[in-house]
This record gives sequence, C-alpha cells and structure tokens, in this order.
Amino acid sequence: MRAPRSSGTHAATFALFALVVSSHAACTGTISGQSPDMGPQTNANDGGHGGRRDLGNGGTGTEVADGCTDAPLDLGPMFLRRLSNWELDNTVRDLLGYTGSVTKEFGLVNDALVASFDNNAEGITISTPVLEKLQIAVEGLAQKVAGTMAAANRLAKCDVAAKDCVTSFVRTFGRNAFRRPLTSDELTALNELAATGESNTDAIVQVIQGVLLSPHFLFRPEVGRGSDEGLVALTGYEVATRLSYMLSGTTPSPTLLDAAMRGELDSPQGVRSQAEALLKQPQAKAAVAHFYEQWLQLDALRGVAFDSQLFPDWKPTLADSMRQETSRFIEGYIWNTEGRLLSAFTAKHSFVNAELAKFYGVPAPSSEWQRIEWDNNSERVGLLTQGSVLTQTSKPDHASAIRRGRFVREQVLCSDIPPPPPSVPPLEPAQGKETERQRFERHTKDPACAGCHRLLDPVGFGLSRFNAIGQQMADDRGQPINDEGIVMGFERGGDLIDLKFKGAAELSEALATSPEVQRCMVTQAFRFALGRREVEQDRCAIARQTQAFVDAKENFPAWLASFVASDAFRLRPALSTQTAAETKL
Repeated sequence: MRAPRSSGTHAATFALFALVVSSHAACTGTISGQSPDMGPQTNANDGGHGGRRDLGNGGTGTEVADGCTDAPLDLGPMFLRRLSNWELDNTVRDLLGYTGSVTKEFGLVNDALVASFDNNAEGITISTPVLEKLQIAVEGLAQKVAGTMAAANRLAKCDVAAKDCVTSFVRTFGRNAFRRPLTSDELTALNELAATGESNTDAIVQVIQGVLLSPHFLFRPEVGRGSDEGLVALTGYEVATRLSYMLSGTTPSPTLLDAAMRGELDSPQGVRSQAEALLKQPQAKAAVAHFYEQWLQLDALRGVAFDSQLFPDWKPTLADSMRQETSRFIEGYIWNTEGRLLSAFTAKHSFVNAELAKFYGVPAPSSEWQRIEWDNNSERVGLLTQGSVLTQTSKPDHASAIRRGRFVREQVLCSDIPPPPPSVPPLEPAQGKETERQRFERHTKDPACAGCHRLLDPVGFGLSRFNAIGQQMADDRGQPINDEGIVMGFERGGDLIDLKFKGAAELSEALATSPEVQRCMVTQAFRFALGRREVEQDRCAIARQTQAFVDAKENFPAWLASFVASDAFRLRPALSTQTAAETKL
C-alpha cells in the first residue's frame, strides 16, 4: 500500500489552523506546552478547615447560598479544549466506523489527569511532539479506513469515481467532523486538497487527513453568539457539541446536528429534550461510567501490587474484580434502581463474582456476578469499604490512613489538600508491636508533617479495621483496633464543626447526609462537563446546581438533564469579561 503524501495535508492543516486563529479569537487556550492559569488554589490550612472551597449552597442542602438566589449568574473563564484521547477514539469510531483504538495503536501521549479528569483543558494542551504523533496516527488511520476502492466507496456511501461523490463526501464528512456546516473557505480548501490525490481513492484519504488534523476537529471552539460583555449564549452547534461529549462521550450525531440547524438547541427546553433522549442511549452509560470511574479513581487499580509475604491472599486479578464490583454497585445508584445517589455510602450490599466471594469470605455466587448483603457482623458499609477504595489508598506493605483520608477529603468533600513539601521525611517502619495508627501518630508529631496530617489521618483512621488489600481485621498486630476519627471543618447545620466519629459506619452515615458531599458531587460533574476546575466566579452556579441536585432527589440522570439545560452549561463569558477575569485572577 502506497504511503500517503503529506505535503498537501500539511498545507491544508496550516491553512485551517490560521482560520481558527482568525475566526475564534474569543476562545482562550493554548497550543504549546503551557497550560492556562486556572487561578489560585485555596490553602489547606485556611481557617483550620481543610482548605474547603466555599463554592456551594451555604450548608443547608435545601437553600441556595447567601447572595446567590437573585444574583446575576457569573461564570469562570473557559478555555479552548482539545479532544481527550478517550473522546478521540469514540469520535473516530462514530465518524469512520473504526473500532480500534487510535490512541493505543499509534502510541499517542497519555492525557494528564487534572482534578481527577482526563478532559481538563490544563492537561490536554497540544505541543509540537503531540501534533507530530497525531499526524502519524491520522495518516495511518486514513489509509486503514479508505485506502482501497471498496473501503473508500463504503465510507463515502457512493462511487468515488463518480463526478460529485468526493465533493459530497467533503461536505458531509466535514460537517460531521467539525460539528457544524463548513464555511465556503473550508469547502474550497478541502476540495483543493482532494484534488491533490493521485486517484479518487487517494482523494478520500487526503480529505480525511486534512479534516482530522484540523484544529476545528481536534479542538472544540466556542465563539457563541450575542453581546461582547457579560455572558454569551453558545450557538446551537456548540451546545450540541458540549451536550454530546458530556452525555455520550463522542461527536454529535447527524440527528443532533440537524436539531441544532433547526434552532432546537437555542432554548433550555430544547436542550433538555435532546438530553433526555441522549440519556436513554447506550452511549450515555459509557459516558457516565467514564465520569464516575475517574471521580472514584478506579484507574488507580491498574497494576496495583502488594508484598506477597505480608498479603498472600492478594492476586493481580482481584484488582479488576474490585473495579467491576464498584462499577456494578455505583451504577445502581446513578441509574436510580437503588435510590438517592449518596445512599451509596451507607449501603449494606455489594456485588461479587467467585473470586471476590472467596476473598471477602462470603458464599460463592450462583451466577457470574451476584448481589450480596453484608451480615450484621461485617464492618463493610457502602462505597468506602469496598476493595477498590481500600486497595488504591494503600501502600504495598501497609494500609495508609493518609491516602484514605485524602480520598475522602478530595474526592468526596472536594477539599484542596496541597502535596507534601519535599522536606517531609518518609514514614518509618513500625516499632515492635506498634499498630499502624500508632505508627502514623508518631510520624505526624513532626511539626513539618502535622499541618496537613491533622486533616487527613483522623479521617483515614475510621477505616482502620481493613488492611492494605481490603480485608477486615480483628486486631492490629495483636492489639485492639482504634477506629475513632475526626473530620475537621465538617459542615453541619450551616456551621463548620470538628465531627467525631467511630468506624466506617458512622463516617459513611455522616457523608451520606452531608450537604457538603452533595455540593462536591455537583462540583465533580461541573469539572467534568466544562473541562476546568471551578473558581470563585462559579460559586453561585454550583450553589444553584446543588439545589437542583437536591430537588431531583439525587437522581443523577434527572439532574444531568436539568444541568445541561441551565445557563451554567449553555453560556460562556464574553471575551471582554473573560479577559478581565483572567487579569484579576
């Protein structure tokens, strides 16, 4: 098979990059190794309350935060977002029918996780090496999907030797890939690129290369429509793009683009109607799973290993079983077969296969996966005591109160905990019959360690009845287990208190009824939906969405349909407003 000629593709690509720069100057972003400044982070020791960002609903869970009820909506700055690797694979599948993984087969650089998510604008910037990798991938992909006459005809849905077939393909494929109709300049550029092909088949290959290397495909420009100040409404096509990548993880379908063309996405009611339809599709479960797998950091289970002498019951296959357990468990709450989402913290059931049943010491299931109820003697309760959470928050040779406390603080309460300074000494081995708790308490007496550890360790101590691989323990080195803990700066009744609790059950019960956890749940989805971390300007938007989450009785799909129809999702700051906000930050 002849290698594709790339000179024409390069020329078209650079021409299209120029079009982006000239026509989408309102979008802030980066095409370099530098990420945008997302604003200052809250100090973890501010006020002694764990660095909690007060961007939420004021602590009641039933009322919008003070000053937000009637205040004009404000939003933090938006940034030009590149498709993540996951979104790229899904988009190529739906545009070209390619079922392989472009990112894996062509060795694309892994997306960096920022605030737990792989679609954050800070982590998916584009640099020259990344662009070169993308070029190689796109050229190889184009040959795979359209390198023969039969393949080109199948993709173009016409005989590429016919007079108007290539021109028709340019218009249709360009619209689907750019997620909007092509401009006259783009049509001309792509038809000229097609003409450089040495054959009709090669013309299709060249068009695919030119389109998929265009910034209009790789990025998601959002110019919007309306005034130059305040908040600007996105166009119907831009809303369709946000909506589809949020709820389906892929490019908008031709049907959704047609709805945008007819103006059906120009109103909240129209957006909600389309969202409700998308949420009924199989892709919605995959997109929501991509969200909660990153929120719960389930990818941390890949390759996890433990000292075989200390933990002989551990097998590498357990990690995948634990991941599936949590996925099956959380889906019941997200898709509302189990009830309100935060009830996942207090559930007395889970799901096991034969491997997990043996590991947990429960009867073997009668089918591949089976729901089980924990007996009254079990310390297991809800999400925090599942193997997926307990193992990913451990070290190879010991359970880590620090990591377990950080997981609760950052993933469940949305606190900002800074990384440890480089001068912090490592945790020393246990001395004699010293328990893990005593070992950590000795470590944190060091003044250099105490500041953050007083926020983390007392939370993690509540999970002390489980060892590093998630097995329940009767004692710790022959001594009684002390699983009393404290959550400093916990929100209750509108006040911040130091919540004392004993064991996983009391900790989980407090979290399940916490307005702070409700707000964090919304905040995590906000980060995922908008591809950025929240800033102070987003305080009222998050407060209102937290109230909407409460009103939806924590039914996640129902709240999602409401959220994407809201101004927080359908609007963006105007250029003048955004520039001022960035200067202020």
